[in-house]
Amino acid sequence: MGSADDNGGTQHDDAEAGRAEALDGTAAGAHRVRVRHVLSGILAVVLVFFVVQNADQVSVRWMVWSGKAPLWLIVVGSALAGAVVAKLVAWLVGRRDRQR
Repeated sequence: MGSADDNGGTQHDDAEAGRAEALDGTAAGAHRVRVRHVLSGILAVVLVFFVVQNADQVSVRWMVWSGKAPLWLIVVGSALAGAVVAKLVAWLVGRRDRQR
């Protein structure tokens, strides 16, 4: 629960009102959506440049498997695998903490 403000409401209520504004199409909500779209567009452009500049084939050896793949695919695949492992570890740690 949030603390009471001068108007008798709570900070929690204010946060819920902010989320509601973002969903109902008001100026504040529209601004958040525009910023998210601009940042997503910038990220997409950066990724396209990364892929174009790292399109060379590289040799990959992992355990018993070997082959060739574009460098960008190796880097992006490694990043995604790392994110999956991080999420899995966070989930396992959270699960362990909840069981205590």
